[in-house]
Amino acid sequence: MRHVICFFVILFFSSAGYLPAQENADLMKRIISEIYNDQNFEVMDELVASDYVEYTNGIRTETPAAIKETIFWLIKVAPDFKITIEDIISEKEKVVIRWMYAGTNQRVGKEISLEGVFIGLFEDGKLKTGWQYFDNLSRFKQLGYVLVPPAELQEK
Repeated sequence: MRHVICFFVILFFSSAGYLPAQENADLMKRIISEIYNDQNFEVMDELVASDYVEYTNGIRTETPAAIKETIFWLIKVAPDFKITIEDIISEKEKVVIRWMYAGTNQRVGKEISLEGVFIGLFEDGKLKTGWQYFDNLSRFKQLGYVLVPPAELQEK
């Protein structure tokens, strides 16, 4: 009888979305949708911890203000940008997303797409720490940059 009750309790909470992993996945979806895509900064305090820290391609930035600065830069470069979540995996307090960025670069008039991975650590219902990795080389190639090896590595 005890096993049956436990089964129904687990079933109820998982179907109602009360498991922390699902709640954190939902929070991550809101962050991308509301903060990045809709530029609704009013929900920052609700979704992002005041002592948030992010590592983007190994570079550390601190505070939610860094998120706003990134979004302002994205708006300046490509006002029509959108980020979509291609995959999402959530386990306990961590959420991993594979995202796709697309927008028209104003300076060159080209549509640029970029793919990346973000790992978010949630604490007390807020994003506390983030690790983000994306392929900058493909972005630069789409913008017309050419990779030139240093002179000592060039064939003669």
